[in-house]
Amino acid sequence: EELVLRGGTNAEIARRLRKSPRTVEHQLESAFRKLREFLDWPPNSPINAPR
Repeated sequence: EELVLRGGTNAEIARRLRKSPRTVEHQLESAFRKLREFLDWPPNSPINAPR
């Protein structure tokens, strides 16, 4: 969570969590998609997970 808030890359987050960067990418995409839905933002809003 801290690395995401500080703008860490998917690779940095993956190393810290001992997961693959692709897994982190998918998990962040899912979290950001849910956040956009919760906030009722359009799908192409400025929040993007991939880095």
